[in-house]
Amino acid sequence: MWFGPQTARFREAAIQAVTACGYKPVIVDDTEFNGFIMDEVITLIRHARFLIADLTCIPEKDIKTKPRVTGGVRGGVYWEAGMAYGMGKTVIQTCIDTEESNRRIHFDLNQYRTIFWKEDELITDSIIDLINPVKNPSFAQKLAQHIMVTVGKGSYASPSE
Repeated sequence: MWFGPQTARFREAAIQAVTACGYKPVIVDDTEFNGFIMDEVITLIRHARFLIADLTCIPEKDIKTKPRVTGGVRGGVYWEAGMAYGMGKTVIQTCIDTEESNRRIHFDLNQYRTIFWKEDELITDSIIDLINPVKNPSFAQKLAQHIMVTVGKGSYASPSE
């Protein structure tokens, strides 16, 4: 996922979902390591049970030259998702539900299921049910149910339990 204040609420909801399913969420910028960050990314992907790849496109403004919108797509997530797919890992794709982000998902990944989310779904309320459909689920609820159905229950007990 994109690291920055724009994704803080997404990160918290994803952490909540992963933890509720019995897995320890590992995000590279929260780990302690020495050396090249991509070596750590590859190591984490190799050891992961599954990977969540957020394909969200958030336009940025280039204020140095002119106030214009630039980029917005983080190519690294495609590389990392491709590596995980190549290793036979389960990849859970997520993306903000906006016209621009939907349009910019590359066709190679567009054929896989993506869990779309809206800003107002990024609440970290309690996860009600890990299997049965819930009326008006939050993003964390949707993600947790998807993890349970596609990956299964993990055995990690968070320190708070």
